[in-house]
Amino acid sequence: MKIVCVDNFARETKADRLVASGVNEVEGTIMVKALCATCDAVGPNWYILKDDDYRLSRGMEDLI
Repeated sequence: MKIVCVDNFARETKADRLVASGVNEVEGTIMVKALCATCDAVGPNWYILKDDDYRLSRGMEDLI
């Protein structure tokens, strides 16, 4: 599994960022909760746990 930083406002123009990969589901869930706890709920970033085959969005590059 991997931890990904995504845009909290779901804007297609913002690219996803890889935070960690190769984590198991239990540890990843704990890490995501801790990362999200440090974020402002209305801030620009949010952290999610995704499967290894998840393709990161490249933002504007995907739209062009």
